[in-house]
Amino acid sequence: MTDDYVEIARQGRLASALHTAGYKLTGPRLAVLYVLEMELCHASPQEVYERGVAIYPALGLSTVYRTLDILTELGLARPAYLGDASQRFTVHHDQRHYHLVCDACGAITDVDEDRITELACSLAAGLGFKPRGQYLEIYGLCQHCQAQPARPPVN
Repeated sequence: MTDDYVEIARQGRLASALHTAGYKLTGPRLAVLYVLEMELCHASPQEVYERGVAIYPALGLSTVYRTLDILTELGLARPAYLGDASQRFTVHHDQRHYHLVCDACGAITDVDEDRITELACSLAAGLGFKPRGQYLEIYGLCQHCQAQPARPPVN
């Protein structure tokens, strides 16, 4: 792993949170953090591994899984199933996160829409509920896939 990646990863929010929680910032773990913060937003463990091993060749898949588990336990990442069968992890940059997920091609689009936040907060307040975060996934077809000719169903 080059010094540039190490330094960038060490300065990231995830590294700071792990360090504060008492976890060591090893080379393999920093490669995982770099991939999650700088390269992939909605990544499967395999995708994190493939990108991470390019940065740090000695990275093991088990380290990827352990690091994702730690991030999830600390509330810094969230596992989700977005449009395909693989589990993906979304790094929490804030306490609200919205996605549009295409059923056909699997494209995932982040949505930053204040009206969704306002609606969710209003709904929670009306029910006397105090939310700690918001996460929404809307499934359907992206513009590209809507423009494609319909395929007959597979029997």
